[in-house]
Amino acid sequence: MFKIGSAASTVACIFSPTIEFLNTCRFIQGLGAAGGIVLSRSISTDSFAGRDLAKALVIIRAVNGVAPVSAPVILDAAKSAIVLLIK
Repeated sequence: MFKIGSAASTVACIFSPTIEFLNTCRFIQGLGAAGGIVLSRSISTDSFAGRDLAKALVIIRAVNGVAPVSAPVILDAAKSAIVLLIK
């Protein structure tokens, strides 16, 4: 739900007629971006307990730490592959 709202607000940002509308859409994008972190923790808390909960939270934190670092590298590799396929 959060990601759909975030994607829709991204499209709305592109065609925003006023700065107020743009700010509103950016706020919705922020909610969508922050929703994933909150939901991952609350779902794991509801699903696990004790040591299993600790293991799940460690994995979630590891993914949250690695994803922002690895995403630009993966995107750059994908762009390079597309350029090579086009040429």
